[in-house]
Amino acid sequence: MNKITIAFAVDNNYAELLAVAILSILKNANKDSFLDFKILHNNLTNDNQNIILKSAQTFHNCSFEFINSDSFTKKFDLDKYINNREDYNYITNATYYRFFLPRLFPDLDKILYLDIDIVVLKDLWELFNTDLTNYIAGVVKDTLINILIKKNQYLYDKEKASDYLKNILHKKTLNYFNAGVILFNLKKMRIDNTEDKLWEYAQKTIREKDKEIQTLIYNDQDILNVVLENDVTYLDLKYNISQYYNYLNPVIIHFIGSKKPHNSGKRNKYFNLYWDYLKQTPFFTEQRKKEYEIFSKNLFISLKIRNFNLFEIYEDSNCYRIKLFSIKTKIKKRVQF
Repeated sequence: MNKITIAFAVDNNYAELLAVAILSILKNANKDSFLDFKILHNNLTNDNQNIILKSAQTFHNCSFEFINSDSFTKKFDLDKYINNREDYNYITNATYYRFFLPRLFPDLDKILYLDIDIVVLKDLWELFNTDLTNYIAGVVKDTLINILIKKNQYLYDKEKASDYLKNILHKKTLNYFNAGVILFNLKKMRIDNTEDKLWEYAQKTIREKDKEIQTLIYNDQDILNVVLENDVTYLDLKYNISQYYNYLNPVIIHFIGSKKPHNSGKRNKYFNLYWDYLKQTPFFTEQRKKEYEIFSKNLFISLKIRNFNLFEIYEDSNCYRIKLFSIKTKIKKRVQF
């Protein structure tokens, strides 16, 4: 039996996404894979815990452990490490729970950390079985950041991506990974005191008098990229493909950014996968069924060359939204009596 230990971090606002992620993992696991789920949470209600367990009740190759964050974050004021901004209000304290993994699981040498906004399409044993003897983590390059670097473009109109990595994060290279899928070598993390290094850097970012380190755009992901820069091995892109990136035979689809499948009216071929799994969980309530009916009826047509959308049109409840190159417009529907 191939045992795969997976850690998630969640709060009540995202329990539905977690249920979908877990179900997709179980549905696509091989018969000889056993999934051991470690759920780090911020007071996840018993109702939500039970719904998640119910979503997986037909599978016998899995186990669950729910760990309340109160048991391991008491001496840390995590609110200090969150940049509360309008465009990043979907980022919560839970994203920092991965820093605690070495101390939480002292008997484990390895663990796979996954963000909850994912859908898994294949068995994860090949990923979990990656040799990390000389590395703290196995990671996947961030496709968005790497595209911005290659095109010499800006991050949110603030500064060029390459300048941000060099001048703000003080990275020695332009390698940058997405922190939504990380295979951690917990044994080496404990030997190297990695947890202390992560928190030490995090504390630097909130010192008001520290002018050298500015506000981090990507929060804990930036911290991980700085501290682990020389201790990671880069894995195949198939293990962390964003919903905006076309890739043949991906293993993990990662819905990056604030627009998730459950809160976006715009269709996307990967968003459909999310809804397919959601319909198999107790979270697919009558309200969600109504929302799915609206979502599934949206007309979505696109003309794309490589990764560039030339033309797209989709339907909202009262209008058609059209985008031609960078020009956006909308056509109001005729009211019928």
